[in-house]
Amino acid sequence: TFEQGSRLRIMGKYAFFSCSNLRAITLLATVQKLGESCFEECELLTSVTFEPNSQLQKIGGDAFVSSSIQSILIPVSVQVLGEGCFRSCALLAEVAFEDNSRLTRMKAYTFIESGIRSILIPASVEVLGEECFGRCELLAEVTFKNDSQLATVENSAFEGCRSLRSMCIPRSVEVLWDGCFQECASLTSVTFEQGSRLRIIGAKAFFSCLSLRAIVLEEAPRLQEVGEDAFCDSGIQISDLPMSLRMLYAPGF
Repeated sequence: TFEQGSRLRIMGKYAFFSCSNLRAITLLATVQKLGESCFEECELLTSVTFEPNSQLQKIGGDAFVSSSIQSILIPVSVQVLGEGCFRSCALLAEVAFEDNSRLTRMKAYTFIESGIRSILIPASVEVLGEECFGRCELLAEVTFKNDSQLATVENSAFEGCRSLRSMCIPRSVEVLWDGCFQECASLTSVTFEQGSRLRIIGAKAFFSCLSLRAIVLEEAPRLQEVGEDAFCDSGIQISDLPMSLRMLYAPGF
């Protein structure tokens, strides 16, 4: 607990690192930053809540690595989720964001190897970092708020999400980088919002998506490049190609 009237603004690196008896914490509204590894290896920490009107702007890298939190509601004020901040949180099943979230970036490894089962990504998010949801084997549903501003899905962002069944790519996305959906074994449907701005599908983007039977690339009329092995070892039989396509690396399919 914190004394009434506390003006605490920053929790520094390793502030509660490996606090073996810490089970719950309510973070003050005045806190603007959680430092790197702030609650790393707090193995009994199951509950993290925030006071109303939180001013928190950044959750630092590895902030909650290997903790036992089961759910979290990210305050509207948070703009950045740092690298690996929820990495290996095996019990973390539910992640939600307050309405009108200002989050712009989920950095690399944000939720890698966590227990997350579904997520609604705020419209303000512009980048999903490398392996952001890598090997989240229970992640079955990913949706995006209306008017998504997402522009880039970086390398291996959803690699190994074996329970993910479908994906609708927001119209704002311009690049799906290498391996972004690689080895999503249950993925059966990939669609693109009307007016898609997608230009590039990277190498091995859908590699070894064994259940993927069809993807209509004509729904992405600005698509210019499909990388090497983008759809290899997937279940795709037929894919219509847009007139805009300029580069198809062999073997693309």
